[in-house]
Amino acid sequence: MLTNSDIKSFDQHLDEQYGKQGTASRAKFEQEFEVFKLGLGKLHWLYVFQHFLQISLNILILFQ
Repeated sequence: MLTNSDIKSFDQHLDEQYGKQGTASRAKFEQEFEVFKLGLGKLHWLYVFQHFLQISLNILILFQ
């Protein structure tokens, strides 16, 4: 069972896994995470655009 002493903040977790802020390993992690977040955003908009195109195509077919 977890106790209060087992609970860590997210910053503590990052410090343990990737080093303190300002270190090279932490900077590398933060840079790679930003790229990951941007990639997810692009994937989301590609999905939205694909959905919009499919709806547009269905409308064109419907009114032929």
